[in-house]
Amino acid sequence: MPILLLGGIILGILELVTVTALIPLMLLILDPVNAVKGRVLGFLYRHSPADTINEFAILLALVIMMILCCKIILNIVFFKIEFYIIRKWQEKITYQISNVVLYARYDRLQQYVSTKIMSTMAGDISNVMQHYFSELIVVLRMFILSLLFTSFAMLVNFRASMIVFAFGLIMVGLFTHFRRKYLQNLGKKLGLFKEKKLALLQIMILGIKEIKVSLKENYFLRKYHHTARKSAKLELDLLFSYNLPSLFAEFIALFVILSTFVVLIILSQNIQDAVIQISILMFLGMRFIPLMSRSVTSLAWISSTHDSINKVLTIYDDLSKDGEMLPDVIKPVQFDKQLKFDNISYHYNKDKKNAALDNVSLQIEKGQHIGIVGPSGSGKSTVIHIIMGFLQNYQGSYYIDEQKITADNVLALRKLTSFVDQHPFLMNDSYLANVAYGEEVDEIDEARVCEQLQKVGLLEHVMKSKDGLNSIIGENGRFLSGGQRQRLAIARAFYRKSQILILDEASSALDMDSEAELTALLETFKNDVTIISIAHRLSTLKHCDKLFFLTSGEIAAQGTFQKLYKNHDIFKRYVKQSNIDIDE
Repeated sequence: MPILLLGGIILGILELVTVTALIPLMLLILDPVNAVKGRVLGFLYRHSPADTINEFAILLALVIMMILCCKIILNIVFFKIEFYIIRKWQEKITYQISNVVLYARYDRLQQYVSTKIMSTMAGDISNVMQHYFSELIVVLRMFILSLLFTSFAMLVNFRASMIVFAFGLIMVGLFTHFRRKYLQNLGKKLGLFKEKKLALLQIMILGIKEIKVSLKENYFLRKYHHTARKSAKLELDLLFSYNLPSLFAEFIALFVILSTFVVLIILSQNIQDAVIQISILMFLGMRFIPLMSRSVTSLAWISSTHDSINKVLTIYDDLSKDGEMLPDVIKPVQFDKQLKFDNISYHYNKDKKNAALDNVSLQIEKGQHIGIVGPSGSGKSTVIHIIMGFLQNYQGSYYIDEQKITADNVLALRKLTSFVDQHPFLMNDSYLANVAYGEEVDEIDEARVCEQLQKVGLLEHVMKSKDGLNSIIGENGRFLSGGQRQRLAIARAFYRKSQILILDEASSALDMDSEAELTALLETFKNDVTIISIAHRLSTLKHCDKLFFLTSGEIAAQGTFQKLYKNHDIFKRYVKQSNIDIDE
């Protein structure tokens, strides 16, 4: 800011010098004989190398041209500095917002719709930089220039300048006040429609299969066209509002100039006595018109960014609370014996009476394969989210061995854990990059990648691909089958060498043979890795060491598959509906 302020002052002084240098040239052209008799021009004429008034006029014009050249060069230099500073600001703010989003607590992040965060990061930050900071610098520069012009005008005629300045300030203030709220409201509406448009684009691209199979192309096309049309109208309304000030600014400036003329005549009672003052002030006034127009336009842009600024600050302030910053080294929690819940309760919404979990106590021994089953909404996902440290505002206690898990050691907990989701996220990148997720290319252990792909039965397929491990799998693995995507995600989990493996419906996309292979594979890991599985296909959980059956946020029963089948009627019904062969 000091650099920008200094630049504004230097450019303002050069602008004033250029304008004031043109005034004597204008007077010299209008009345050369009397002009060189004046105090300033006469002094310059007598001490110049010019022999005639014409030569002096040419010399003065050349000096002004040199000043103009210096001014344009300095303008270019300072503009480049401005753009560099704004770019650095944008980089810093983008990094800070990305930082708080990635390091935010999971439960805080889940409070936001993904399109809102995406539109803020992709659009609002750029809008703030281009139409707030950039225009603020313009207003600062125009303010400095206006201050210099006003000071010079006061030297010419203090009383007239003060009257005209006050009158012009009132007119500009009233105009700006009445349109500020209108622009803020317009900017807010435009932001909402941009979010809606982004959300519809997300549906149209990611949900294209559902759209086509449902024959709903026309429906979503109509919705998108309606939103795009509204958005375009608001953008045009904003553009119209931005260009409108130039007309009003010209009217105000001309009105002020004519007011100056009237005031000077009234004060001097003689037009001839005031002709020089009128010429100078009117010349300054005419130069003032583009300055005022640009300033009012800049203020309009600044007003329109009000909603974008609020979005950026709200997301930053909210997600930066209790952020989970990664230290350089994370030492995992010691896990030798067991994982334990002690009377844990959790509410997703504090206003709701129904708890997602209600006084749940469970114990999982190291090396066991545990299954979590129950109807939808019973709390299965809540249990695994607490195990991974994604949800922290729970009542009760969570222990690994004898160490209580808190916000202070939640990152150390995740060092132990791998997770395979029902719909795993895969990058539009190579097999290598997807298995060794988040590692630099030169740090990837290719032999270990191959080992994990072999374990999940995918290595042969990968090696038959055109580029082997470096073959691109497409956006979210679209070049793979559902089962292959699931296997790749499991290979990624094994690559991390985690002690706790959590599978959320990880076998749902596998065929019966692949499921049997996965079950056999998991059995080989049982003693080394603690496996926690959620599955609706009960055949996957048949060989678990223990099952926890949840209903309405409570553990209704626990025990082996056979035990639950014999002692729990609802579980027995689930098994029979699954057509699983049971040794009675």
